[in-house]
Amino acid sequence: YFYTFTISNLAEHDLRIDDVIYPASNYTPQNQLSLEGEYIAKVVNRGSKEMTNVKVSLYDGETLLGSSVENVNMSSNEVVNIPMKATLPTVEVGAKLNLTMKVEATEADSYEDDNVYAIKTINVTDGVYATENLTEITKGTGSWGEPLSVGNVYTLVASDILESVTIGLAPASEEEADLARKSIAVAVYNLDSEFNVGNMICRKEFERGFGGLIDIAFDPMKLSAGKYYVEVQQLSTYNMGLGYDDSDATNYCYQNIDGKLSKTKGASLVVRANFNSGLTVYAKDAALKAFVSPEKDATLFSDNETISVNIKNNGYEEALIPVSLSVNGVEYNSEITLAPYNEGIVEFAGIDMSAVGEYTVVAQTKLEGDESTENNELTKESTSIEGANPYVMNFENCYGF
Repeated sequence: YFYTFTISNLAEHDLRIDDVIYPASNYTPQNQLSLEGEYIAKVVNRGSKEMTNVKVSLYDGETLLGSSVENVNMSSNEVVNIPMKATLPTVEVGAKLNLTMKVEATEADSYEDDNVYAIKTINVTDGVYATENLTEITKGTGSWGEPLSVGNVYTLVASDILESVTIGLAPASEEEADLARKSIAVAVYNLDSEFNVGNMICRKEFERGFGGLIDIAFDPMKLSAGKYYVEVQQLSTYNMGLGYDDSDATNYCYQNIDGKLSKTKGASLVVRANFNSGLTVYAKDAALKAFVSPEKDATLFSDNETISVNIKNNGYEEALIPVSLSVNGVEYNSEITLAPYNEGIVEFAGIDMSAVGEYTVVAQTKLEGDESTENNELTKESTSIEGANPYVMNFENCYGF
């Protein structure tokens, strides 16, 4: 075997920007580019000597947009994440931004080519946040043999209203009907500064289907400024075939591994967040979603029944929601605290429904200041039947089977 080695001198002073985390994506809504955002440059000192007063600066062409405030001293081989803030120039929908990040220090750099990092072109949209712009999905990715959770991270500099998520799925043939029937899900999570997955804001589960671009609608949700992880969940052992764009080696996506995001380079996933700031949302809005138990409307009820209801906080503020239940006029009370757009189950125990007859069950939310009251009440009718005679065979009364 023959091996070729290249030997080069180690420069005394050599800084390089390895990566930049920035508050935008390849396709970013116009209103998310209008306010000051934070940029974090990952800088490595590849030289043999210390570099002093290291700072990073953001440019739009030749125009300086901002620089890091605190200068940093970096020893040889040290890696430092240097933050800075900047406000971008005013841009119209359809425009493109080509930004660069530059690192410099007191000492002259021996190799200046890697002092400048070109941020991927930012295409300004009316409301779509995306890492790609595929119109036809021809190939997909997933996992054979075990579930998988992957997605994209989007940063909101200003609060905005999420109305849907669009995903792309590779086409499945009629012969792949088993795949089409498998369940997948879309979920949106908060992220902390360390890219740990936090509170789940919303989630929808559905059959995969035969592919294409699919729009998953949610109740309009006002999301505050921050980082969000939009995830597609493969729930079965069948490869879900999530669409991706691998035309650029610098494309990337994220995998959720036990609540921590791992960045993977080489492909952008077709997972888009669609925002519409013109939609109506409420700070306070408690909603009754459904009765959860008992499941049967007519059965042999006891003197110690539990009735449970599903409550959702449709508001963008955390809420302590009082909930009442009336059973033929007898009232029971409880409460539940829910984060914005979260759901929870409220149980009412010890309800006597043993007497044969009809029962009108009314559940109500009583959140003070509720701005949307049409979803505050649910009613169901239940029938407590007479116990069957053990000496008479009557299959119609066999509710226990």
